[in-house]
Amino acid sequence: MRIHIFSDLHREFGDARPATPECDLVIAAGDIATKTHGVKWLRGFFPDKPVLTIAGNHEFYGGNWPAILTKMKEAANDSQVRVLENESCEINGWRFFGATLWTDFAISGRPAQAEAVAADSMNDFKRIHNSDRGYCKLLPQHVRSEHLFSVCQLRDFLAAGDPRRSVVITHHAPSSQSLRDNWASDLLAPAYGSNLEPLIEEFQPLLWVHGHLHHSRDYWIRQTRVICNPHGYIGVEPNPDFIPDLVMDLEELDTAVQ
Repeated sequence: MRIHIFSDLHREFGDARPATPECDLVIAAGDIATKTHGVKWLRGFFPDKPVLTIAGNHEFYGGNWPAILTKMKEAANDSQVRVLENESCEINGWRFFGATLWTDFAISGRPAQAEAVAADSMNDFKRIHNSDRGYCKLLPQHVRSEHLFSVCQLRDFLAAGDPRRSVVITHHAPSSQSLRDNWASDLLAPAYGSNLEPLIEEFQPLLWVHGHLHHSRDYWIRQTRVICNPHGYIGVEPNPDFIPDLVMDLEELDTAVQ
């Protein structure tokens, strides 16, 4: 199975788009556009391809988290686009799990400090609400709780089937290897990823695709390939290493690591 991988088009900033290479499946790992605009765009841009997508943090900007997630799923109805949130599906014998994932803020060992810095400086905690029952601002503890739930769901998914036929799709990163080189001294770095390397090493899924960061990453954790191919903010902070036609062949990847 050939999968086309990208994330972080941030179409709220302009007409960013990937290429349309030959593939069997498209994976869009979040931050395509705000609210339901990304799902609607994916429907039109890839009308003849199955698409798996997840919500990034920016999809929730300007609204409340539960309602927007519901509307994203509704926007995908009667199409080949599927929005995954702590959910899985099987396509052509391959298993896929998708979730925003969020973060536990603990990757640097100072979670309380990281939460305070994120709450003070990140738009997530200014522009996202966490309730459809009146005003309730998103808080770091909401994010941490959701992260822990997602990890539990992911563990169940990996334990229930063959990890070598499994692909994980998240928005937030699963390892410090995805972060910038100065991550240990950056108090905002824990908002972008968590240390899930022990989970990866335990199950070794074939591939983990993520976004959120606006720099490319391609590395291995034992026999798991980790890929991040974000576009970045068009005209503001584009990623010079973005590969618009990135395609990965799962069968070839599986053969290469055997």
